[in-house]
Amino acid sequence: MRRILISNMFIAVIMSSLVYANYQYYVLPSRFLESVGAAQQTRQGNAARISQIYAFDVELGTNSPGSAYVYLPRYEPFDEAVAARFFQSFGIDGTPQGIIETGDVFFAADSRAMLTINKFERTLHYTPFFEPRRGGGQPIDYERAREIALEFAEARSLFVPFYEIEAEFDGVTFDLTFVNRLGGLKNYSFNTSMRLDRYGRVMEFIYSDMSFERISSHGVISPRDAGRYLPYDIGGRVEITSVELVNTFENSIVQPAYLFRGVFEDGSPFRSFVLAAGF
Repeated sequence: MRRILISNMFIAVIMSSLVYANYQYYVLPSRFLESVGAAQQTRQGNAARISQIYAFDVELGTNSPGSAYVYLPRYEPFDEAVAARFFQSFGIDGTPQGIIETGDVFFAADSRAMLTINKFERTLHYTPFFEPRRGGGQPIDYERAREIALEFAEARSLFVPFYEIEAEFDGVTFDLTFVNRLGGLKNYSFNTSMRLDRYGRVMEFIYSDMSFERISSHGVISPRDAGRYLPYDIGGRVEITSVELVNTFENSIVQPAYLFRGVFEDGSPFRSFVLAAGF
C-alpha cells in the first residue's frame, strides 16, 4: 500500500498519546473514573424549567435498579492485511491512486464508492456514488429496509451482532441502527448503522468492530432522579413515552445512562441520554 509520509514529531505525539491512554487504563483506572465523575457533576438540570417542558406518560420510579458496569473501548488497530480484506470485500481497489494510509486511517475510492477505515476506532465508513432517482421504482417499508441492511453486511462477510435493528423514516430516508447488548443493557456505543433512500438504495454504511473491557461496577441513580437532568433548552414541549437504562459512550468511557424517548408537540421524535452512574 502507498503510504503518506508524516514527520517523526507527529509519530512521537501519537505514540505518547497511546502510551498515556494505556497508562490511564492499566495503572490508574480509579483516578480516571474520578475525573469522569467530576466532569459529570457539571451536568446540572433546572427542575422548575424541566417541569414546564416535560409531561411524563410513564411512571418514573424512585428506586435505583442497583448497579451497572463501566467499560473502556479496546482501541486495538486494524493492520494493513485486515484493511486489504475489507477493501476487497467492498470491491474497492482505489484505482488509480491505490489504497492510501495515514496515521489513523486507510482510504480508497473509485468511480462507484469510497471506503474509509479508521484503524483505532475500528470502523468502516462506506459511501456510494449515484445519481438521484428520477421517478419509477417501488418504495420500501421498514421490514424490507432491515432485510437490505442484513443482506448488505452478509454479502461482505461482516459479522454484526445485534439485539435489534432500530429504524427511523423521515419520508425520504431510512436510518437503521444495529443495537447490541453489553452487560445486559442495550448498547448505543460504536453502533453499526445504515442509511437507505426510500427505494432501498444504500446511501451510507458504517460498520463497527469495537470490543470493550469491563473495568468496574457502580450504583445507578433512579429514573426519577435522572429526569431532573433532562435538557431544558430544547425549544418545545415534550411528552416522554418511555425510559430505559442503556449504555452510551461519553467522557471516553461506555457507561450506563437512561434513554428518554418521547414526542414533541409537532409529532417529531425526541430522544435524550441522561448519565446514570453514581461515581
